[in-house]
Amino acid sequence: MNILTIFSSSSTSFFTSLTRTDASLIKSAQTIFLSQSVINLFLYYLGYGIDGNNTKFPATISFTIRAGLPFYSNLILWSSGWIQMFRVLLSKGDKVAKIFAAQMYLVGLSTVYFFPVGISEKKDQIHGSFAGLYFVYHIVLFKYLRTTFQYQMGFYVSFLSFVLFLKKIRAVEQQYDFKTESNNTLKSKTQKKKLSKDISNSLFMYELGLMVTENSMFISFLLGMTSSLKHLLK
Repeated sequence: MNILTIFSSSSTSFFTSLTRTDASLIKSAQTIFLSQSVINLFLYYLGYGIDGNNTKFPATISFTIRAGLPFYSNLILWSSGWIQMFRVLLSKGDKVAKIFAAQMYLVGLSTVYFFPVGISEKKDQIHGSFAGLYFVYHIVLFKYLRTTFQYQMGFYVSFLSFVLFLKKIRAVEQQYDFKTESNNTLKSKTQKKKLSKDISNSLFMYELGLMVTENSMFISFLLGMTSSLKHLLK
C-alpha cells in the first residue's frame, strides 16, 4: 500500500465521520487563524514587534512575528487554533491522521519559533526547509477537509506567484550582497542605499508581491477549511 492510498483511506474515514460539533470546532479554528493574521500584522506595524517603530514594509509573515509582542501573540493564537483542530483530528482521525497532525504542528512550531527568519544564514536555510514542508502539509489537509477546487486553486496560484517573487528577490540579494530580511539591518540599509532607483523600485515591488501572495496563499487555505462542511454548519 503506497502513501497516497494510506492518506486517501485515512482522510475518507476522517471526513465521513465528522459531526456538527466537529464542524463547529473547525469553524472556530478557522476564525482564530484568520484573526491571528490580522492581529499580528497590526501589532507589528503599531510598533510592538522587535523593530519597534522602525518597521519593515513590505515584509513576510515570518519576519513580522520573529520577536516582540507579535511573536507571543502568534504563538498563543496559532496554538489556540490548533487546539481546536486537535480536538477533531485526535477524536475522529485514525493513527495516520494523529501522527500527521502532530507532525504538522511541530513543523510549524519549528519554522517560526526554533528557526526564526533573519537570525543567521544557517537558521534561514532550516527555516526555508521547514516552511516548504509546512506548505506540503497544507496540501494533505486539503484531502482531510475536502477543500473545494476554487480555494485549492487560490492557494496554488498564490504559492507559485510567491516562489516567482522570491526568486527575483534572491537574485537581487545575490547580486548586491545583502539580505532583505535580516536582523543585520545596518548592513542591509547600507547596501540598499547603493542600489539604483530602478533596482530599488523593482525590489520594493517584488517584496510587496511576496507579501501579498504569501498572505493570499494562507487566506485561501483558511477560507477553504469549511468549504465542504456547509451541510454540517447550517
